[in-house]
Amino acid sequence: AGHLGVITTGAWLPWGLWALRRIAKRRDGGSIVLGGLCVAMAILAGHSATLIYLGLLWVAYGLFIGWPAARQASGRQARARQAGARQMRVRLLLSFVASGALGAALAAVQLLPLLSSLLSSTRIDQPDYAFSSRFSWPVGYLITLLVPNFFGEPVRTGYWGDGVYEEMIYYVGILPLLLGWVAWRAGQVYGRSRQVLFWTAAGGVALLSAFGSHGIVHRLLFRFLPGFAMMRAPARAGLILTCSVAVLVAFSLTLLERAEPEEREALLSPFFKASLAWRVPVTVVILVMGCYLVYAFGKESNPEIGRFWHTASALATFGLLFTLASAYLHQWRIPSSSVWLPRLAVALILFDLWSLGSGLVAVVPAPLSAYWRIVAKHSDAEVGRVLPWGLSYAEQNGALSYGVRSVFGYNPLEDAAYNAFITAVPDPRARIYDLLNVRYVSTTVPLTLGEDDTLTLLAEESGVYVYGRQTALPRAWFVSGVVRGNVAETIAGINRADYDPRELAYVASDDGVCPGGGSGDVGITRETANTLIARTEGEGGLAVFSERFSPGWRATLDGQRVPIVRANGLLRGVCVPAGDHTVAFNYKPPTLVVGGAVSSASLLVCMCFVLCHCRRSHFRHDAA
Repeated sequence: AGHLGVITTGAWLPWGLWALRRIAKRRDGGSIVLGGLCVAMAILAGHSATLIYLGLLWVAYGLFIGWPAARQASGRQARARQAGARQMRVRLLLSFVASGALGAALAAVQLLPLLSSLLSSTRIDQPDYAFSSRFSWPVGYLITLLVPNFFGEPVRTGYWGDGVYEEMIYYVGILPLLLGWVAWRAGQVYGRSRQVLFWTAAGGVALLSAFGSHGIVHRLLFRFLPGFAMMRAPARAGLILTCSVAVLVAFSLTLLERAEPEEREALLSPFFKASLAWRVPVTVVILVMGCYLVYAFGKESNPEIGRFWHTASALATFGLLFTLASAYLHQWRIPSSSVWLPRLAVALILFDLWSLGSGLVAVVPAPLSAYWRIVAKHSDAEVGRVLPWGLSYAEQNGALSYGVRSVFGYNPLEDAAYNAFITAVPDPRARIYDLLNVRYVSTTVPLTLGEDDTLTLLAEESGVYVYGRQTALPRAWFVSGVVRGNVAETIAGINRADYDPRELAYVASDDGVCPGGGSGDVGITRETANTLIARTEGEGGLAVFSERFSPGWRATLDGQRVPIVRANGLLRGVCVPAGDHTVAFNYKPPTLVVGGAVSSASLLVCMCFVLCHCRRSHFRHDAA
């Protein structure tokens, strides 16, 4: 639901774990390269918050398998062996680090620009825990591990739970949970396994972290783990929980396959004794819901009948799956049935997950925004930009579908400097919007206009109001003079009532002091996402463009490289001499160039390694 990157990034979690185990087992360069590829693909998948959870689990698992439990040693030879084992563990951990570094290098073309954007975004100075803890998993949502749609679902019956459905529902199913319990139960029969302890702890910490503001673990991570405060949606830690349960299921199935009948009986008998306590309340709940449904259907109208019917259906499905899971575990106590039991487990789990997910996936045409259709109808993108006043972030990017040039747009890494300027004065008549070439204001609530107001109502259609702004500046203009000022002085200065942006521009350095009379014309002749070309004429001076300043932009004057001046704290400016000239801007951030070079070099190294490895294998085959 708009977060495909969460799925595509999380899909690399088991592959990364597999690569760590392969490195630990083979300790060769090929395994390091495979691990680096897994890390690189997870980075390139595109969701950094999910990547952090993956990275935390990979680091923890790498330390776990790379630093096994120490054994007591006595005698000189034993101590020597222990010292040798420590050296091997250090080399193994260095192999893990090399694999991660290779993955980061392969993905540097995306990773370096991401880090650059992050350092200049509003999240770098995000002190508010309320932001980081948004979409915390309510403790009561533990029931969704067993009955996923207990609070409804968004496709057919509607969703009436907390938060966003896609951020809150984590379902593993009754059979995986029961098999995970078998893995934990095995510790009482055979002794605790380090693997079971690790994955139980990983799932437990992930669950407590997913609770977010409803617990303490997420608060501790927010306070003490560097970079963690920039993430939100603690419920996404549930990915680690589902992975941990899957691993425990694998341990349980392996254990049951290898166990003798007496051992299976010891493992499973406590469950069948306790399951009687489950069957009674489940039966009672289903009977109660059934009685309510009989009563509700007897009424002429009941607006809540749909919800109760849905809840009763979900509980009944749980009862069915619980019965099938119990029967499955019971079959493990029969020696002759162990051959086909793993296949039955796969079939039951697939049926369980299909019954949940099949109804949630619907391929339909994505509807375009009616709001932006109306705005596009009553505005001209060639004339100026649009200020969508009071529009929710979920609707802001809809302007792209209609070619509307909006000054707002949803971006998880919002630029801090841009945000500081556009929010300094919360008024659609603010001077900063004049500088940004805002010719139109759109809103769903009518604005109160005064007699001498600079806003005029252009159109009203289906509850959408479009206003014209009379004070908007063109796409580019010359200024007569400049004054130096810091960010605070610039914001205060441009919002003064007597400030004339055509006469004066605030600059951060002496580069903005340009020769010329400060008069003339500037016209945009060509524009794409990464280029802008303009023609100038007149006396020259500082030409200010209504375009955001960024270190990634490069400017040329008649083909010669010239510096870009940061004008009015937010915009791009260029010193232009008198006469006719061509000013061109090209976006080519150095982080992209450097990242591309690092990724290309790393990829070349990997390809050479693969070719050398294949050649050595071919020679060994010929020799044999």
